Amino acid sequence: MLVRTGRADGAVGVQLSVLAEPPSAEVVDRQERAYDEIVEVSWHTEAGFASVVGAPGVAVPGQLREQTPPWPGDYRMRVAARGRDDPAPDGPYPANESYELLVWPAPHAEPLVVRQTDRLGHRLRGQDEPAPPPHEKYRWVRGRTSVIREAATLTVVVGTGWEEVLRLFGAAPGGARSLHSLMDAPDRDSWLALLPVPGADVVIVMEENGFAGADGERVAALSRGGLAGSVFWNINAVTRLSLARAGRLLAAEEINESLVFEAGERALLDGIDLTRWEDRVPKGLLILERFTGHSLHPGDIDRLWNDSLAHRVRT
Repeated sequence: MLVRTGRADGAVGVQLSVLAEPPSAEVVDRQERAYDEIVEVSWHTEAGFASVVGAPGVAVPGQLREQTPPWPGDYRMRVAARGRDDPAPDGPYPANESYELLVWPAPHAEPLVVRQTDRLGHRLRGQDEPAPPPHEKYRWVRGRTSVIREAATLTVVVGTGWEEVLRLFGAAPGGARSLHSLMDAPDRDSWLALLPVPGADVVIVMEENGFAGADGERVAALSRGGLAGSVFWNINAVTRLSLARAGRLLAAEEINESLVFEAGERALLDGIDLTRWEDRVPKGLLILERFTGHSLHPGDIDRLWNDSLAHRVRT
């Protein structure tokens, strides 16, 4: 069996599990939420101890060598791939490419295509590529060179001035520094950076390692002059989207399929699949853009990180 990768060379993540029986419904559901391509095939081996290998001469980890049962027979393999399309921000290779292989004894059966959604797979099969998902424009936030890849809170406020936004966050107006300069400070969590957008009644707030902007009551207060919304995420894959209009909180929920809007707001979710686990932060940022009417750009993050725009929150 041959599995085509998105990378021309280098390492990709591979997990191999040998099962005594077909995967459980829980495992199947997890894969279908997390992977872009999933295929099942039958496989007959005349000898046991099959291995996962790479290109000729390339060493593979010990946990992938001779891991299938030591006896011959008929088996079923479920191959799941993800991240083959993800552009790496600092090079031509995918950033988050990984594979999960499940093997279990089973009689021969026809191949089963469970999911075929990545663009690389379509190219390899000679098919027209699907259009990229609408949230792709925000994948740069989770790129390897992004300073907020692992954790941050981004808040967008429309219709409320910079000084009032600062006050509602409980921050002092003086002593501005850059978030970058606070990396080794013991109180770095108590700072946030504010960027007024020239020519627009918009203020962007960034917390590199804080979550004041994820507080529903604060988001509602920030929206009294118009609109406010925030997206929070952390290294533990916890996310939160908060949206408010004219002082009324409309949402303060995890970014997943439980996120529901009233009829007038349902267009915010057009084309966004929240049943899939990947890209929840880019999906949340797209919803935030649709709600506030303001798109975020890498240059905004660069200024919020490097310019002296950060103020300390009073404790």
